[in-house]
Amino acid sequence: MGFNIAGLVINQNYEKDIKKLSRDLKWGIEIIEEVDFETASANWTPEGEFRLHFTDKATMIFFPHEWVADQSRSKNVDTLNYAYSATSMAFQVDLFKSNKLVRSIMEYNGEKQMEFGEPLDLEKEHQTADGLTFALIDELLGDGFGSIDLDEKSYRCKKIKYVETDQREIDKEKMKSALKKSPGLQQLLKDEMAKKQSPQKIDRVDKKMSGVKKWWEFWK
Repeated sequence: MGFNIAGLVINQNYEKDIKKLSRDLKWGIEIIEEVDFETASANWTPEGEFRLHFTDKATMIFFPHEWVADQSRSKNVDTLNYAYSATSMAFQVDLFKSNKLVRSIMEYNGEKQMEFGEPLDLEKEHQTADGLTFALIDELLGDGFGSIDLDEKSYRCKKIKYVETDQREIDKEKMKSALKKSPGLQQLLKDEMAKKQSPQKIDRVDKKMSGVKKWWEFWK
C-alpha cells in the first residue's frame, strides 16, 4: 500500500519549548498522550488530531492530508509542508526558507498539476514529487527518515484555538476589572458554572456535506 502521510518537517527541535512552537505556527497545542513513532507516523492521521515527534535537530508533525492546504510553517527556520499518498499517487511539496515559499509542487499520477519557484538541486536526482518528498524530509531532519526507531517517543496531540500570550494577559486583566465593577456579572458566571457541572442531555446532529466533492478528497 505504501505511505499515506502528511505533515511538517521543521529543521529545529522544539521539544524543550512547545510554547515557542505554538507561537511560531500560530497553533494552540494540546498534548493528549505519549505514543511511539510507529503510531505517530502511521497512515492517515485521524481527523482533528496531529502527531508530534522530535529528533536531535528537527521537529516532525504528522496531520490529516487536508491540512496541507494551510501551508503552515515556522517563521524563522526552514519548513517542509507536504502530503504524500501512494494510494492515489497524489503528492504536494511546499518548501519554506525562513517563512518564504521557495518551491511548491502538486503532482497527480506522475504529472505536475502546479509548480512554483526554481527547481531545487535535489530535483536533479529526484525528478518526481514522491522521491523529492523523502529527500527533503531527510535533508531537514539531518538524518534518514527510515533510521528513526519505531519505539521512539512521540506525542498524540490536537490543535486548539490559538491566543497570543500578550492578548491572553490583557483579556484576564479586563475580566478581573469587569468582575470587580459588576457583582451581577460575578453571579452570572457562578450560575453558568453551576449549569456546566449539572448533567445535561446533548442532542447530536450529523451534518452531511452537499454533493460537491471537496478538493482534498482525491487524497483517498
